[in-house]
Amino acid sequence: MALTKKDLIETIRSKDNLTKKQASDLIETIIGTFASTLASGEEVLINGLGEFRVEEKVEPKGIDPTAEKDQMQPAKKAVTFCCSRKLQDKINGS
Repeated sequence: MALTKKDLIETIRSKDNLTKKQASDLIETIIGTFASTLASGEEVLINGLGEFRVEEKVEPKGIDPTAEKDQMQPAKKAVTFCCSRKLQDKINGS
């Protein structure tokens, strides 16, 4: 089962005695900060969790189905995640 935004809101609400609205606003602020930072091309580093960064993906080769010819798809950017050593150790039970 995946951890959802709703789960995060409920966890923060119960642990910090916040209202659901306050917890939701907090999560939205964090997500918004992540998104704007990544959109500007900067990395997001969270100690104990890992690093989020935007990487350029090369132009993949595709096929135009109507003309049956090879064509290059446009290059894209993608968010990648590299977990920290602490998280890797926790996952592996070390």
